[in-house]
Amino acid sequence: MASILGSWFGVGDDVESDSESGGSGAGSESDGATTPRARRDAEEAEQRALLPPATTLHSYEDVRRAVNGNRSEEDYPSGLTNGGNTCFAAAALQCLRRATPLTAWFDDVDTFHDAKRCAETRRFCVVCEYARHLERARESRDAHSIGRLTKDISKVAKQFRRGRQEDSHEFITALLDAMHVMFLKDLGGEKKFDLRTQETTVIYHVFGGYTLGTVKCLECGYVSKSFQSTLDIPLEVTGKITSIEEALRENFCSEELLQGSNKYKCSKCKALVRAKKGTKIHVSPNILTIPLKRYSTGRFSKITKYVTYPATFSLVEFMSDDAPYEESAPEYELFGVLVHQDFYASAHAGHYVAYVKLRDDSWVLCNDNRISPSSEKEAMKQKAYILFYERSRARGAPPIRPPGYLEELKLARDAERGAPATRQDDELAAREQMLDQSTSSTAERLVSKLDSMTLSESAQGAVSSPRATLTPSASIRRVVRPDVPTSGQPTYIMETVRTEKGRELRVSVTLPGCVTAREFEVELTTRTKSSPSCLVIKAPTLYTDPLEISLPDNVDDPTKSSFIKNSSKLNVRFPIHEANMGTPNLDDHMNSFERHRAAGNGAFDSGRFIEASEEYTQALQFSIEKSEAHDVCVVRANRAAAFCKRQKWQEAMEDCSWVIARPLEAGPVCLAKSLFRRAFAHEGIGDAESAIRDLRAAEKLCPNDAFIKNHLRNYESPYHLAVVLNRASKETLARQKQFRRFKPETRV
Repeated sequence: MASILGSWFGVGDDVESDSESGGSGAGSESDGATTPRARRDAEEAEQRALLPPATTLHSYEDVRRAVNGNRSEEDYPSGLTNGGNTCFAAAALQCLRRATPLTAWFDDVDTFHDAKRCAETRRFCVVCEYARHLERARESRDAHSIGRLTKDISKVAKQFRRGRQEDSHEFITALLDAMHVMFLKDLGGEKKFDLRTQETTVIYHVFGGYTLGTVKCLECGYVSKSFQSTLDIPLEVTGKITSIEEALRENFCSEELLQGSNKYKCSKCKALVRAKKGTKIHVSPNILTIPLKRYSTGRFSKITKYVTYPATFSLVEFMSDDAPYEESAPEYELFGVLVHQDFYASAHAGHYVAYVKLRDDSWVLCNDNRISPSSEKEAMKQKAYILFYERSRARGAPPIRPPGYLEELKLARDAERGAPATRQDDELAAREQMLDQSTSSTAERLVSKLDSMTLSESAQGAVSSPRATLTPSASIRRVVRPDVPTSGQPTYIMETVRTEKGRELRVSVTLPGCVTAREFEVELTTRTKSSPSCLVIKAPTLYTDPLEISLPDNVDDPTKSSFIKNSSKLNVRFPIHEANMGTPNLDDHMNSFERHRAAGNGAFDSGRFIEASEEYTQALQFSIEKSEAHDVCVVRANRAAAFCKRQKWQEAMEDCSWVIARPLEAGPVCLAKSLFRRAFAHEGIGDAESAIRDLRAAEKLCPNDAFIKNHLRNYESPYHLAVVLNRASKETLARQKQFRRFKPETRV
């Protein structure tokens, strides 16, 4: 049961060549600008190795110098006044200011950002506001206001609200992401560059790193790779974890065995096999941010145990074997400890402070507007929420992608998979084999719905007739096989036969994996014998294999060699909607579903909740199997978690309710998580009664779990109810006060 309840609110179901002109090299089409095909090529290349960027948007040399150099100016911080529940931002900004490479880069921010244009429009600009914050801190030791970074905090991220206590980690993530997006806008927008090139702004130079996920097939030995960019490395502190080193080993030194019902679909074996899954750090960041997941059960309670953390340590043990850019060992020194001082282990109330190490190796305590001397000993005994480490020597610069890089990778990939040579004969043979296999499996994948078929008359000479019993004869002219289709398009094989009722065109259509035996329309466009005009014959039907079309006498044989020359064509059209979703094609829709799902999980674990919810939404568009399958329930539950993090309460409740309405498909784990998340959403809108009802349902689902009992008991406490009531509307407030007078039901 501990494994079931371990992470209620998480989504774990499942060579230097940098150019000094990096900031100006983003203008041409060849410097990172992408077409849809280039994006697809880049995604495929990413499966083999971490793709080098097409260019660097911001010069990496400035960051390298800031990390390796010794800045001599005074860095004693100034206090930040609390404008009303702004301690979460104050503590975060004090730690970020000590991130030397970012602060040094902002000394010359006008070189890369047009502040004058922002001043003229008077619109909120997160880059300009952060630059002003650093300037005020540099000019005076006196306490000053944070400014528009908290006054207009909803413009940093939509889920934030002015005057409300927010989460420091979410604030840091949103602030860095907002600055990254603004820098991309300055250079022409996100769509101008592929994803790897986008990740060469100063934000990723300073905080960015990459993890490498591998799945090794235990049958053939093939290793599937996936790379995930991240701005921090969140660590679980649940269970027996007592130190940061233990948490890192749990994340990056252990492997999961995929077997039984959780077998892996190997892309080389094309079968479900046993496999080992693991994760390593592939590119280490210059500034390492480690949030400790003290809210892994949602925001109902907080994990308050003490976890040790070192003043200096190395990531060598956790790096991948082929980690690039590592000119020196990834060794780090602690410079910031952000602490949440809670009240009675509550996640809703408390105060944020920061312990910051100065360049003279002294420590200070930043408590809003008060800056007081401290010590390393004091900083090391805190129940830290976020740890900040600075690398002793900067990592190497990312190499620039050379011309023809993607083409070479594709050739290497084809050679590795044993693809045929590029000769025309070999290509035709491959196409023939593929189509033969597709046609032979058509009867297994598609179910015939009609015993007869009616042709509709749509042009002169078209005749309606019932389906004829075909008698194959030697009069079959030839078989037409189209080129290898693109993903998502139907393939077909045509042949003409003579029957007792005349000529018949037999068409075997192989639909893509996302479509099964549902309604679609076949449209044959061909010339008549007596006229150069085209005749259109439509056969709307339910699929039967093969599909048979009666050809009028005045219609040319579409299988003749003149078929293509005369621009004749056969179109198979079908609507893509839920009714047409069926057995998945594992190379198309299933891969898309799993790719977006994995991307959403990675974004969630990294604190990028907006991106996570968008990725989950994309995954749901590629829903596989039936619409109520377990995997779809899991993704909806995960999206609800992301919505809760963004405080999108209504959207979260809709997803949770969708899952709760399907208990058999969801399973006990997903169902219990959905109940918890819906309770959290109810709490967010001030509906304590509904929240407690959902928690009691979760308790009945897991009656012997002490964690649920303690959690529900804490949630029903007068203190916690008062917190919820203070956030409720007047109508809800009156209803909740009446509800509190009732005696709680006896729990199972």
